Amino acid sequence: MNQSLRILHLEDNPADALLVRDLLESDGLITEIRHAGNRSEFIRVLAEGKWDLMISDYRLPDFTGLDALKIVREKFPLLPFILMSGTIGEQAAGQRQGEVPVGGGFRRRHELRSQEYCGRGVGAVLSLR
Repeated sequence: MNQSLRILHLEDNPADALLVRDLLESDGLITEIRHAGNRSEFIRVLAEGKWDLMISDYRLPDFTGLDALKIVREKFPLLPFILMSGTIGEQAAGQRQGEVPVGGGFRRRHELRSQEYCGRGVGAVLSLR
């Protein structure tokens, strides 16, 4: 795949941010990824440009990925949003938001599932372009 994606990644753990970057690169994706680690940084970076995709961790120091989803939906209602979490299950995430969750954990026992979900979510975004 030689399509370039502009991705906003909301993640406070540098190791998890690197894992997502590595997953995308291993799939041959050309990406521009901007990271935000807290609410104020997220708000600032979100306003910077046109994003193709939003990836968010569920738990952050000062708010949650679901809070971020609400903000994104207000400003960019059609922006694809992937919620990833090592702390809640996919079913719980879907029930909390009423949407189909795409996520999984970053803990070692969940890595294969995370790769599958992340790849599927990014693939869906590319198919819409």
